[in-house]
Amino acid sequence: MRLGIALLLGGNFADLAASIQAVEFGKRTNAVVHAVFLGNDARQDDAFGGGIVAKAATPCGNELLGLTAWLGSVERVPVQSHVLESADDHALVEFLCVHRVFCLIAGARDQAALKDKKAWVERLRDQLAKDSRWYLPSFWSIIMEPWDDSTLARVIAQLKQPLGYGMARQA
Repeated sequence: MRLGIALLLGGNFADLAASIQAVEFGKRTNAVVHAVFLGNDARQDDAFGGGIVAKAATPCGNELLGLTAWLGSVERVPVQSHVLESADDHALVEFLCVHRVFCLIAGARDQAALKDKKAWVERLRDQLAKDSRWYLPSFWSIIMEPWDDSTLARVIAQLKQPLGYGMARQA
């Protein structure tokens, strides 16, 4: 069983950058990307250190999962989707242990959410260290901030450029 990367998708603008980061990191480490959503019974605001806005059944969640799966297929990185019915840390610790997750990637919608998620990841790291099922030597975390205006404008400009590869030149 391959090691995994947990991508926590919450429906905020930083999820796009987090998805790209997770797939790229999965490619470099030969890991499975586990895209994780909350179930319909979970409380949105308390989940994963705050900042979760969308749920798995929302169109935004489905679009994010579709984008992540597409990126994974392009880069030949396996992407699996999961729904956690509970928003508590215990359920996530169990998930991380069962799926051999060595890295957690999430997006923060703003600076306040970034601060909250960093504190939450430290609490989660402490809980993992105390769990008897946890055996991996380290636990990495990446918290992506939303792209600023200049980064988003650059990405959009690159997407508008005509693709230069794969086209035969007419003489």
